[in-house]
This record gives sequence, structure tokens and C-alpha cells, in this order.
Amino acid sequence: MLRSGADWPVARPDGTSALDIRALLQTDDGVLIYMTALGRYVVPDHIQTLSLVDRANTDPAEYYIRISPLFETDDTRYAWLNGIQAIGLGRFRETGLIVDMFELL
Repeated sequence: MLRSGADWPVARPDGTSALDIRALLQTDDGVLIYMTALGRYVVPDHIQTLSLVDRANTDPAEYYIRISPLFETDDTRYAWLNGIQAIGLGRFRETGLIVDMFELL
């Protein structure tokens, strides 16, 4: 669950946005995890103007949303997160943008 956060997208002339994301996450058991991520957001104008429902029905191959998150926590139960590199794949859903995250092995 996202407790608080901010992101700073920088739109570029070529249609790419560079992402700089900072977020404080809270696990279901109350542990706080700080996440930072850099990434890219490339969504054509014709998709950005769609409603959330129509975006959710758009093939993810038509846009590109990727982040490279890093995690920090002092809780021993989640300390393993401090040592991993992950990748996040963004996709649109009816509730908005979601990002599935995966550990790189």
C-alpha cells in the first residue's frame, strides 16, 4: 500500500517522459519501505486522451511504462529487499495505472 509519494515526470520533445519516483510504502503488517525509482513513460497522445476504461482495454504493446525500483527498510523481515534490483512494468487498469514489480535474478 502506498502511504505517500511523489513523482517528477520530465516530458521530452520526442514524446518520452523520464520518471523520478519516491514513495513510502507500508506493508499489510505495518512495515515502512522507502522506494526510489527511475523510469520511462512513452504513451501516445491518442491513448492518453482515452477514458480510464478505454485505456484499460488498450493493448499494453501500444505503450511503454518501465521503472527500476530500489527499496530501503530497517525491518529485518524485509531486509532482503535492500539487496535486490527490481523492474516494474506499468499497465493501465480501470482504476488507473498499476505497476507489477519483479526481482531481477
